[in-house]
Amino acid sequence: MMYKVARQEVKTIYDITITLDDMMEIAEKAAELRDGPLFKDSDRFPALLNEFDLIECGPMTAETMFRKIWSIGGGPENTKAISFIVEYVLKFDGIVNYGFYREEKMSATLEVYKYGDQINR
Repeated sequence: MMYKVARQEVKTIYDITITLDDMMEIAEKAAELRDGPLFKDSDRFPALLNEFDLIECGPMTAETMFRKIWSIGGGPENTKAISFIVEYVLKFDGIVNYGFYREEKMSATLEVYKYGDQINR
């Protein structure tokens, strides 16, 4: 063999759907993280999420968050907000496909991943 495997790692990909109810829970968790030690006094917290009342997030706020975060014309702030939700709130390791928002179903679908076992040689 002309090479040696230094490390092998498993990466599991998940298709997830975030609903309106999920978004309300995500907002509450994001508010806790924003005020916690990791993001307090930091510009690492997504500015897009700071536009909303995350503590008292009801259906109307969650619906507005959906539309704003997954808007077609979104830019870097949208990407940062989705990445924050996936990595810090939902505890996945990253995003494969940012997916899309279905307004008629009030849901967002995306592909995310988690790393698994490692085999070191």
